[in-house]
Amino acid sequence: MGSAAASAAGQRLISYCVRRTPDASARPTRRTGERASIEDMTPPSDPTTAALRASDAEREAVATRLREAASTGHLTITEADERQAAAYAAVTREELVPLTADLPTVKTAVPPPARPSRRGPLTDGSRRRIAVHATVVGFLAVFFVTRWVMDPEPWFWPAWPMFWLGLSLLLHHRVATRRATPPATA
Repeated sequence: MGSAAASAAGQRLISYCVRRTPDASARPTRRTGERASIEDMTPPSDPTTAALRASDAEREAVATRLREAASTGHLTITEADERQAAAYAAVTREELVPLTADLPTVKTAVPPPARPSRRGPLTDGSRRRIAVHATVVGFLAVFFVTRWVMDPEPWFWPAWPMFWLGLSLLLHHRVATRRATPPATA
């Protein structure tokens, strides 16, 4: 099938070249005095028209779908290879349609609905308590580092108390945001 598709593509190319007139490139592409527009240059795209030429993106989309079908077991490797060769050799959209016509439709995964957040904005009282907590943590961190500088200990021992103080501040903030607004009752 692969060599047959290639020879068919070669025959189409030969017949296309034979149909061209020898003086086709000698004609002007624009008439003088008129402005060219994209509408004049290309026919309107109608996806239902089968005679339209297939784009590289369309060929690649069909080849991707064939690869997915082969990976899920809907096509054998040989059949997928033959269909991919035909997809890359296809000239019109009409030639691409039968390659995927017998395959199941691709279902897109729908993400699960997002769970409503139980967090809300901080109240003024919560902000004030967290600010006091952060100030105490900052002063203790400065005290521990100063103490370490004056101490003969070679290892940085204030890392452990500062870790726990920072963790307590983080947890305090999380608890405060959860308590800020009660869950809505439906």
